Amino acid sequence: MAEAKYKTMGNMYSAIFSFLASLPGTWVLYLIPGSALVLLIILILLRKGQTNNSSRREHLLVGSLVLCLLQVTAFAIRLAYLISGSIQMSTFLMMQSMTIALTLVWVVWTFLEMSKTTLQTGITLALTGGILAFTALSFLIFRVQSLFPFFSPDSVFIVWQTVNFLMALAGLTLILLKRPDQWIVGALALAALSIGCIMQLLLGSESLNGWVWPQLMQVISLPWLLVLLRRLPLAEDTPPIQEQPETITTP
Repeated sequence: MAEAKYKTMGNMYSAIFSFLASLPGTWVLYLIPGSALVLLIILILLRKGQTNNSSRREHLLVGSLVLCLLQVTAFAIRLAYLISGSIQMSTFLMMQSMTIALTLVWVVWTFLEMSKTTLQTGITLALTGGILAFTALSFLIFRVQSLFPFFSPDSVFIVWQTVNFLMALAGLTLILLKRPDQWIVGALALAALSIGCIMQLLLGSESLNGWVWPQLMQVISLPWLLVLLRRLPLAEDTPPIQEQPETITTP
C-alpha cells in the first residue's frame, strides 16, 4: 500500500516537472515572476512625487528593472532552445547559470539598503562584471576545450552551481545580519533561491528536474518583492510632525 502511494506521488512529481519543462510550462515559469516585476515597476513609477523618500524609490526601481530584464533574457534563451533550436543545450544551461547568478546578486542589492550605498553598488557591479567574465571564460572552455584539458563541460557546470549556491547563502547571511525593512521576506526569498540552487547541484543541470528547480524557486520568491512597496509610503500617509508650542519665559 505504502509502495503504491510513493509510486503515485513519484508519478505526479514527474508529471509536474515534465509539464514545467515543456513550452506551456516555460510560459508559467517565466510569466509569473516577470508579471510581478512589471507590476512592481509600474507601481513604483506611479508613486513618483507621491513619496517622501525619492532615493528609496530610485533604488527599488533600478533593482526591479534589472531583475525584470534578467527574466526576459532567460525567457528568450529558453524559447530559442525549445522552439527554434538555434542554441544547444550546453549554451542554454550556461546562460541559465549566468542569469541565476545575476538574479541572486541583484535580489540582495534590492533588499539591502546600507548606509554606504555607493560601496554596496560598487560591489554589486563588480560581482556582475565577474559573472559576465566567467560566462565568457566558460564559453571559451566549451569552444576551445583543447586549451583547457583539465576542465570538462560537466566540471564547469558543477563550478557554476556551487558558486550560485554559495552566493545564495552569502546573500541570506547578509540579510539576516543587516535586517533591513521586510528582512523576513528577503530571508525567505533567498532561502527559496538557495533550495533551487542546491537541488540543481544535487540533480545535475542536464537532468529534466535539475534546471527547472532554480526557475521554480524564482516563481515562488520574486513576486514577494511587491512587499517592498511598503518602503514607499504615500506622502499623505506619513504622520504630520506636531509643532511644539513655544514657551515664553518671563524675566
